[in-house]
Amino acid sequence: MIEVERNIVNIVGTAQHLAGHENIIRIAPIMPPDKFGLDGIKEINTLKGLGDSEARKALPKLKEIFFNGQKADDFEPLYKLS
Repeated sequence: MIEVERNIVNIVGTAQHLAGHENIIRIAPIMPPDKFGLDGIKEINTLKGLGDSEARKALPKLKEIFFNGQKADDFEPLYKLS
């Protein structure tokens, strides 16, 4: 599990480097190690509730950054198909 955690830290660090630290929001509540199984289905409702709860907590920050009324620039591809 330590290897997985190390990979996550590296991935988040790379994303912060590329997109800017202020543009990355990681939502990762700490859970007991054996709370959820990788292929388990018994706790699906618990996971849904956890997701709902974490979304409610994160929404103010997400609104401030992403849903603040500012329109993004139109996308202009670097290479255009002819």
